Amino acid sequence: MPGRRDSKVNDQIKYSTKSEVASVPEDAIKALTTPISITGTAEEIDAKFPAILSQYVESHVQLQETFDRASSEIAEAVKSN
Repeated sequence: MPGRRDSKVNDQIKYSTKSEVASVPEDAIKALTTPISITGTAEEIDAKFPAILSQYVESHVQLQETFDRASSEIAEAVKSN
């Protein structure tokens, strides 16, 4: 589940790299930190929730992997300059 610190992601950009690193748009932060919400009957939730939750988690895992990869590439680029 996204946490409160996600809303402070732009504060984590170090001063020395602020000119090279773009900030995360507020609408993206809001989209990524909004808790999952589902509605339906107990039967519908029992039948569909595992697949929905799996997709939700997978999308966040992919996003984290992409962020980690980009962060590493940026750090390497800054070191080489």
